[in-house]
Amino acid sequence: MSGQGRSGTRRTPAAASRRRFLRLAVAGVLGAGGLPLCARAEDVSDEAVRKRFLALLLDQPDAPSLSLQWLDANWRDEFVPMALEIVRFVPLRSTTRDLFALVARKTGAPDHGTDWAAWMRWQWARAAPPPSFAAFKAALYAMLDPRFERYFSGNPATLIRLDEVVWGGVLQDGIPPLREPRMLAAAAARYLADGDVVFGVEINGDARAYPKRILAWHEMFVDQVGGIDVAGVYCTLCGAVIVYETNADGMRHRLGTSGFVYRSNKLMYDAQQAANKPVLVDVYADWCPTCKQQEPLISALIGSPEFKDYTVLKVNFDTQKDVRQTLRVNYQSTLIVFRGKREVARSTGDTNKDSIAASLRKGLS
Repeated sequence: MSGQGRSGTRRTPAAASRRRFLRLAVAGVLGAGGLPLCARAEDVSDEAVRKRFLALLLDQPDAPSLSLQWLDANWRDEFVPMALEIVRFVPLRSTTRDLFALVARKTGAPDHGTDWAAWMRWQWARAAPPPSFAAFKAALYAMLDPRFERYFSGNPATLIRLDEVVWGGVLQDGIPPLREPRMLAAAAARYLADGDVVFGVEINGDARAYPKRILAWHEMFVDQVGGIDVAGVYCTLCGAVIVYETNADGMRHRLGTSGFVYRSNKLMYDAQQAANKPVLVDVYADWCPTCKQQEPLISALIGSPEFKDYTVLKVNFDTQKDVRQTLRVNYQSTLIVFRGKREVARSTGDTNKDSIAASLRKGLS
C-alpha cells in the first residue's frame, strides 16, 4: 500500500450499520445458540486473546465486562495495540472508558481519558507491535470486508508500523478511483466556472486538467498521460495532488483505494498483488558474477509457457536499500517468489535452472 494525505474520518456512509454488521459478525465468530462467547479462562493462546477482545464489541449483557476481567488477569504488554485498535468499534461507552482505564493502569501511561488520538500518539512512541498483532488486525477487519484480510495476513514485511495503519471508514474502493476518465476540450467543460480549481498534468506534450470538484469525490485518478501510466492522488487536507508513475521495474501497478490511512495519508492497494498473481523478485548487483549467471536462466524460464503469468521485479542490491530492508535481504543473487503478497520460496546464489524452476512452480500452486 502507498499513501497520500486525507482525513481518516471523512465520508463514512452507513457507519452505524457497519458497526452493527461487525457486532453480528463477531457474534457469529464467538458462538451462538448457547455456545460460550469467550475462550476458556485458562486458555491464553492468540486465538483466545482475539476472542476476548472481540467480545468487547457485543452489546449482550456481561460479555464485555467478563472479557475486561480476563484481560486484566492475563495482561501482557502486547495487548496495548490490540486494545487501541478495537476500542473505536466498542458500542458501549462504559466499556470504552473501562478499556482505556485498563490500558492506563497496566502500562502506567498518562491517562488520556477517551481521547483515542492522544492514546495513538502515545502508542506510536513505544516499541512496534509484535507479529501477533498482524494476525489480530487481519481477523478483525476481515469481518468488515474480506478483502482487508490480505493487507495484514502472513505478517507482511512493511516500511511502516501496522498500528499506524488505521481504518478510514470505507470498504476497499468504497471511494472509487476515477479510472481513465473521458476528456473534454476546455471550451466544452461548461460545468466548470472560471474560478474552479483544476490540477494540470503534462507529460510528453499531452496536457490534461483534472477538476478539484470531481477529485473531491474520488480522491484519486488512474489514467495514461503522454503514453505513461499514472495515478494521481488528491489530498483532501492540503488540497494538493501527487502524481505517481505506476509502471515500475517492469511491473504495471493498478492502484485502488485500500480503505485505510497512514497518519491521515490515504493508502492505496495494488490489484496486482490482490489478484494473487505470481511474482519473482530478483535482487541483483551489477558487479555480481552469480547474478550474471542467473540472468539468462531466469529469462529462459520466464519466457517459457509454464511461467508466462509471472511478473519479474528487479531490485538493485546497492541502490534500493529500503526495498532490500523491507524484504529482509542481506545478499545479492537472492531470488524471492511470491504468490500475491505471500512469500512461497527464497534462495540465494542458486544457478541451477531446475531448482529455480522448482521455486517458480511454488508460485503457481
